[in-house]
Amino acid sequence: MFYEPPQGVIVPVLNCFRDGKYNHEAQNERYLNMALDGIRTFFVNSLTSETGDMDKGMRRDIIRSSMKNLNTICYFSDPPLNVMIGVHGDTIDETRANAQVVEDTDVEKDLVDFVILQAAMIQDLKTSAQLDQLVREVTEITGKPLFFYVNSWMGRNPEIITPEYLRDVCQGPHVRGAKVSAPYETFQGYAAIELPHDSALYAGNALDIPRAMKDETLVTKPKGVVTGPANVDPTTWLQLWEGLSQEKNTDDLEIKIIRQNEFLMRNGPDKLIAVMKFILEQQEKISDPLCLNPESNLTPDAIEILKYHYTKERDDLGPECNTMQELFFTS
Repeated sequence: MFYEPPQGVIVPVLNCFRDGKYNHEAQNERYLNMALDGIRTFFVNSLTSETGDMDKGMRRDIIRSSMKNLNTICYFSDPPLNVMIGVHGDTIDETRANAQVVEDTDVEKDLVDFVILQAAMIQDLKTSAQLDQLVREVTEITGKPLFFYVNSWMGRNPEIITPEYLRDVCQGPHVRGAKVSAPYETFQGYAAIELPHDSALYAGNALDIPRAMKDETLVTKPKGVVTGPANVDPTTWLQLWEGLSQEKNTDDLEIKIIRQNEFLMRNGPDKLIAVMKFILEQQEKISDPLCLNPESNLTPDAIEILKYHYTKERDDLGPECNTMQELFFTS
């Protein structure tokens, strides 16, 4: 079966937790709200989903539950949703088991379009030969093509998936491309290779997508952007992608996502997920903003400071955007 790689905005979905457990009901509401906001491609079990803080049982539960929730939403979605499931675990065996969960979950056959494999997360994956074998096994188990998740900021073995390796494996039947989260110079290395027409490259460092879409030196332009901040402002990211893909002027939107990023990162990268959950709580889209790992949560003092900057006027935002609250789309 031919699978066309999705284009546009891909959202690695934030998960909802309560008392250290996955909140199925709240998560289903999150998926529904995002679909109503116009998001059509969901990435389940990503770093943004806090998968690195889960045990293997919770990962499998989230894969299974998310597939069932999105399957229900698909009945009412036009155009249909694209679903990408991260099957990576801490070990090769766990990754195989996660792939089996994708295959065994009782949903519509074509719900899942692709599976995602983040090699750097798999601790006992050391060689390209191991990776080749795992790719074959995962795609045979699921019956779905695979995308790599390349993250140059993770400490374990990202060097296996080089641009040359990606180019070569995309010639075969199993791999259809990669999401690359890396400094722009590294992304350029992957974009310098030519991929088959049925493969795709996605920008994982979201702020780089305007530069990449305008970069005439790239052999392979990104087909989309994987952006965590679209959890809190899907509208701006959808408008940005539409403008970039149609070569319209997107200067105002680019300024807006940079200003948003300043707010999101004001407590450091380790608190990014907590800040996004804080914003969703302020937007009344979630009721429990806590992260799975208590160390990732914001301190009470940090929350009070964020509340001040979220609601109080900021003169440097310009006349049409006076508060941080207005900076993040809240309708």
